[in-house]
Amino acid sequence: MRALLLDEDEPFYQTAATQMQKYGVILDRLEPLHFKRALTKGQHYEFIFVEVFSEEQCHLELISQLKQYRPAARVYVLTSNPSISTAVVAIKLGAENYFSKTVAIDNWLPGCISQPTVSVVHSVDDLKWMHMKNVLTKANGNVTAAAKVLGITRRTLHRQINKHQNIRAVKDV
Repeated sequence: MRALLLDEDEPFYQTAATQMQKYGVILDRLEPLHFKRALTKGQHYEFIFVEVFSEEQCHLELISQLKQYRPAARVYVLTSNPSISTAVVAIKLGAENYFSKTVAIDNWLPGCISQPTVSVVHSVDDLKWMHMKNVLTKANGNVTAAAKVLGITRRTLHRQINKHQNIRAVKDV
């Protein structure tokens, strides 16, 4: 894996590069003003770490430019001067997360390099239907017993079953 650090802080780069090697990440460094040169060369970076404050200016605008040049790269913000308002702006511009440089690298790096998990979000109706199916299964398909456990009438449970069978039939077509 390869990462890019856009920062003017050479001692931090040396420390970060050493720590990242433990995780199999090769870290390159550039001054924030020269980032376009690196991105147009074709070097592929999975992770880009940006120090948003330098002695001269704020580099928050780099985040959206980085996402434009390398949409697949995961951009993280590092800063010596953390603030909630800056963190909010950074996340809105496309940063994955926001870290203080004073926090030990071992505390935040493993979370950055792990693959994000995609969680399945179910609607309330889907959750309700899954629960009804589970109760029906436990009642061995007995609608009356399942309705009693669910606290609804047998007729209401029949309507729910018919509704979901119709939805499934429409999706299959």
